[in-house]
Amino acid sequence: PERAERFGLDADVTDKGRAVPHGSRPEFVGLGDATTGVPATVTSVADLGRRRVVRARAGDQVIHAVLPEGTPVPEGPVHLAFDHRRTRVYADGWLAEAGT
Repeated sequence: PERAERFGLDADVTDKGRAVPHGSRPEFVGLGDATTGVPATVTSVADLGRRRVVRARAGDQVIHAVLPEGTPVPEGPVHLAFDHRRTRVYADGWLAEAGT
C-alpha cells in the first residue's frame, strides 16, 4: 500500500518496510473520524437485533465491525477505529510482542 495508517499501538511496529498484518475482532472495531480512523467504504449492514454487523472495505481488505443496536451507520465512506488495547500485530505469521 502507498499509505500507512497509525493505529495508536503502545509500541513501534516495523518489519523492514514489509506489510505487518494486524488483527482485531469485529466487536473491537468501531466508527471513528478522519483523525482517528482508517478510511473505508460501507458495503453492507446486517441488523441482528441487539447488534449491527457492518461490512466495509479498506483498499482490498474487508473489515467487519459489530456495533450496538441503534448505532447510526452512514452509507458509503466512513472511518473505522480499532481498539489499540485489543489489536494484535503479527510477524511471519506469529503474534509479535513489543521489543522483538
